[in-house]
Amino acid sequence: MLSYQTWQKELERPIPYQSGAPFWTQPHIAREMLKTHLDPATDAASYKPDTIQAICAHLQTAMGWTAQTRLVDLGCGPGLYCRQIAALGVAVTGVDQSANSLRYARTQCRDQNANFLNASYLEPFGENTFDAALLISQDYGVLSGEQRQTLLGNIHPALKTGGRFALDFLSQQLGSINLDIHKRT
Repeated sequence: MLSYQTWQKELERPIPYQSGAPFWTQPHIAREMLKTHLDPATDAASYKPDTIQAICAHLQTAMGWTAQTRLVDLGCGPGLYCRQIAALGVAVTGVDQSANSLRYARTQCRDQNANFLNASYLEPFGENTFDAALLISQDYGVLSGEQRQTLLGNIHPALKTGGRFALDFLSQQLGSINLDIHKRT
């Protein structure tokens, strides 16, 4: 049973772009977010299964993943991309703040070459470690300008020379989801 003070704290709205807001770790939100991620009828938290499969197939070709590729999936949630990418023989590391989603991801990827970190991608997550990085489900669009700079500042050193970074974004002009791939030089 929650005390009144704890309940009030849980109900406080975070300041927009507030660093360290407990959004992903709040138990009710974490449970509901996982349910939404796993709902095959909506693109609300994760894309629908067919879209995820198409994105993975496209990125495998576009980014040239092989069995030697080491990839980091930033904001991996329940590991829906990690599972498909690891099945291709790629070594995957998923990074997410939701321990609840990561528990699910670990069970789904138990027999694959997948590793998961309960952390924020706004904190450093590697140096010259990965051949590829993904930020899918339009996470970039919800970050403040400062957070975007921090994220990009973490991705660049985490990638090996020649490593590639793919992100998606929604374009009102184009009226669709767009994938963009960048290469570290």
